[in-house]
Amino acid sequence: MICRLRGSGYGRAKPVARPKLCAIALAVCVALDTTGARAADVKLANHRPLSPGYVPEPGSLTLVYDVEAIGIPVMTARVDISFRTATYDMSDAYNISLVLRTVGFIDFFTNWNMSMNSQGIMTDTAIIPEHYREVQRERELEIVYAAGKIVSAPMTPPSVRNQREEVAEAARTDAADLLSLTLAAMRPANEGRGCHYRGILYGGDQLYDLTVTPYAGSSGTTQPLVCAFEFQRRAYQKQQSDPGKVLHDHDPEIYRVWLSQISANGPMVPIKLVLDLDIGVMRATLRQPR
Repeated sequence: MICRLRGSGYGRAKPVARPKLCAIALAVCVALDTTGARAADVKLANHRPLSPGYVPEPGSLTLVYDVEAIGIPVMTARVDISFRTATYDMSDAYNISLVLRTVGFIDFFTNWNMSMNSQGIMTDTAIIPEHYREVQRERELEIVYAAGKIVSAPMTPPSVRNQREEVAEAARTDAADLLSLTLAAMRPANEGRGCHYRGILYGGDQLYDLTVTPYAGSSGTTQPLVCAFEFQRRAYQKQQSDPGKVLHDHDPEIYRVWLSQISANGPMVPIKLVLDLDIGVMRATLRQPR
């Protein structure tokens, strides 16, 4: 996740958690058997032929991303990913954890951190989330699934809004948590189909539409891929008066994501992510794992 900084100056700025629009989590599908590298050092590799139904090989890795805003280091993101063959069928189980921490000047004023964890199943046709947990200081969100559909999403402390309508709509539309949704959004790239995906994100009390397309000027099929991840927040269900039209209550946020391979047998890896802010640019860059 990338957190927006609000306030008249950095002395008063506080990171605002946006788990629904968590940009760093776009890196959660980084593959097994890859090694981290600085974006400037990444060497493109000849990939083995890709095919529909791509599933990573069993294994695990840790990757670290540096995040800066207007040239100032603000955060690090550590991504731990593991895939293993499920014992009860031929599918693969995934476990993704993301930990965000402020650094440097920003950390001096905020000392902020956040963690996310998502678990589920990958088949050759679908991503089936099972459980998600998110912790940010005094706030906690848990999303429970049944057969890949959200059945409950308790928050601590409870949301100030009635969640029942939003949870029901999340189940009806097959919405998912951010980490599982990102895993699904990256799959077309790893199947050789480029930047093409549509999905719905549930952030605890509101839904977001995600559209992934080739970024302007990018072919969308050759390396490096440059994808545009566009998140647009939906209005609450009580405001959705027309069943045939989805209303949004916020301007879209668009993240530009550079994908490349850094090992011959690995899938596409997010090596850079850029978000244009009103005050400048926020950038996340892959670096050497710790």
